[in-house]
Amino acid sequence: ELMCETIGNVNFDCITNSQPKWYMGYSDNTNFGFLLTTLCDVASLYGPNAPAFGMRTLHPSLNDAYDILTGKKLEVSTYGLWEKEGLKSPENPTEPYNCTESTNIKVYSPISDSINSVSVFSEDASISATGRLVGGCLDCLQTLCGTKFDRVNDFTDKYKNDGILWFLESCDLNVYSMRRALWQLDNSGWFKYIKGLIIGRPLHFGEELFGLDQYEAILPVARKYQIPVYFDVDLGHLPPAMPIISGSIGTISTNKKGISLAFKLD
Repeated sequence: ELMCETIGNVNFDCITNSQPKWYMGYSDNTNFGFLLTTLCDVASLYGPNAPAFGMRTLHPSLNDAYDILTGKKLEVSTYGLWEKEGLKSPENPTEPYNCTESTNIKVYSPISDSINSVSVFSEDASISATGRLVGGCLDCLQTLCGTKFDRVNDFTDKYKNDGILWFLESCDLNVYSMRRALWQLDNSGWFKYIKGLIIGRPLHFGEELFGLDQYEAILPVARKYQIPVYFDVDLGHLPPAMPIISGSIGTISTNKKGISLAFKLD
């Protein structure tokens, strides 16, 4: 209830303020960061939780998060490799990310109704999307939907001229749970101004149930609204993750190495 007292224009003063007021976190922290943006109209950073900064050697994604927090950069891009099996443990809490898997971003094009790796797109045919960024962990968003904390339609109505660029990732959800969650959000009106979907690698990566995979779990929404979808992005529970400024205007575009995401503080 106290958060609602601060409703106003999106506050980006924290970037230049000598005493930063950023909020950053991911996963269960969606329950605060997402509401900070949609209830209070205040920017938040969907990025690493504090313990990640304790590793021996900081991954570039952590440096990116720090640079955004300190106002040094407003653009991030994919990192090339990701971690399938982590080495960090209570006995070895400072182990860095164990990045062994090649990043392979896939993009759904509504024009061709097909999914392709970004490497098949030339720089002249880059698929891009722009909109007001909002999102988080799908497990949490589904739970918030329809509660007294759900004022998403007020937020999206306010920024309908920008359109909404949703970023989503999942933890415990299997592919059928992901499809059901998106159906619920869609039928609650959350996607009426959608411009694109940025989908992180699910923790259940590569899972298939009864012929449904992590891509077809998402595509009904994409086909309904004729929007691009960026799959297997560096985002979520399989690190590294690009820090994302929720509440900013984001532009995502493909390139031969993956994708880049630029933020406009407006």
